[in-house]
Amino acid sequence: MVALDGFLPRWWRIATRAAQNRGGWQRMHDEAEQIRSGQRSPGTPPAGILARRPSQPPSCRRASSSIIAVKRASRPPSARRAV
Repeated sequence: MVALDGFLPRWWRIATRAAQNRGGWQRMHDEAEQIRSGQRSPGTPPAGILARRPSQPPSCRRASSSIIAVKRASRPPSARRAV
């Protein structure tokens, strides 16, 4: 039952996206068929793309977090979301 609880929300997201963008959904299936049949290469897997990206030093991650916090604080009260 737990597996079904995890499956249904994922299935629902996929189904609603497919219904909203039928052309994109069909393109995805066409490209998958081209890859299966050997007409085109599958490309670089996500792990390969991430491995080529330079890693950010911890100081950069902290700096970007600080910038986001400053931007949020500088918004007028009417534009801030209640948390």
